[in-house]
Amino acid sequence: MGESVTYDQLRHRIEREDELLNARTGIFLVVNGLTAVAVGIDQRFASRLLVAIVSALINVLWLVCSLKSRQVLKALTVHLLKRFPEHPVERIVQTALGSSHCIRPTTILSIYLPGLVALGWLVAVALILL
Repeated sequence: MGESVTYDQLRHRIEREDELLNARTGIFLVVNGLTAVAVGIDQRFASRLLVAIVSALINVLWLVCSLKSRQVLKALTVHLLKRFPEHPVERIVQTALGSSHCIRPTTILSIYLPGLVALGWLVAVALILL
C-alpha cells in the first residue's frame, strides 16, 4: 500500500475483510448443521459415509480459506498499526481485544472453529466406518 493510504481506508478494508470472514463462517455453520441432520436421518451406510467425507473435505477447504482471510486481516492490521500506532480508535480496539492473539475473534473464527468442525467430520467418517 502506498504512503497515501489513510487510516480510514485501512480501517474500512479491515472491517470489510472481517465482514467477509463472518459471512463465510455463517454460511459454513448453516451448511454443516443441515448436513449433520442429513447424516443423522439417513440410515444407509454408503450415503452417510459419502456425505461425511464430502463434508470433511469441504471443511478442510473452509479452514484453508479462513486461514487466508486471517492472513489478510493480520497484514492489514500490522500495516495500520505501523502507520498509525497512536490513533485513538486503534488504541481502543487493541486494548479491548487484549494482548493474547490466541483468543481474539479472528483467530477463533479462522482457526479454531473451522479446525474443530473439520476434525468433527473426520471423526464422523471414522465412526461411520466402525
